[in-house]
Amino acid sequence: MKKFLSIFATMFVGMGLIFSLYGCEPSAEKQCGMPPPNMQKNENSKQTKSFLDLAKERYSVRSYSNKPIEEEKLIKILESARVAPTAMNKQPQFIYVLKSEEALKKAQQVTKSTFGAPIILLVCYDDDRVGKPDFEPGYNFGEMDASIACCHMMFEAWELGIGSVWVRGFNSDNVAKVFNLPKNMKPVCMLPIGYPADDSKPSKLHTTKRELKDTYKEL
Repeated sequence: MKKFLSIFATMFVGMGLIFSLYGCEPSAEKQCGMPPPNMQKNENSKQTKSFLDLAKERYSVRSYSNKPIEEEKLIKILESARVAPTAMNKQPQFIYVLKSEEALKKAQQVTKSTFGAPIILLVCYDDDRVGKPDFEPGYNFGEMDASIACCHMMFEAWELGIGSVWVRGFNSDNVAKVFNLPKNMKPVCMLPIGYPADDSKPSKLHTTKRELKDTYKEL
């Protein structure tokens, strides 16, 4: 028994010496000089870009690959339009997802600016539910609300690695006729989306911006 206790004591002292050399107590992981696994993961993970960085990086994509857009990513893009702010919270925005061969051919009939995108989002507003202010008779917030929703989709798509280009090169009445839209649905813009082709790059004008001091004035 004494021999056993002696061996046990020697082992315990040896372990204490090892832990002291490494600056670590056997019962206190937080003192071992190594962060918990979740902290390591956070430190090594890619930092999320700021919105301003995202806005500066995003460019209008006019050349798309054949890679299909995953359904879960498409839903996220549409969700970003759903949660967009709207005047008086009327939420008049409505998106037609053009992705069938027939729908894409119709889009090509009404505009030359489809650029071979696998999906085109036709952004409209519902005139039956749009906000119409009393202070300016005849005015409604439809185009503004739809444009905000389109901006949301444009940046959400880019964050997911999907390119887009804002298109307004069409006649609204012609679009409504070709797609047989209800009378209350008013086309505002189209947003072709898809994964950028390998040769896709920003236009030469992408970084041509006015100086910040020329774009605002304090009153």
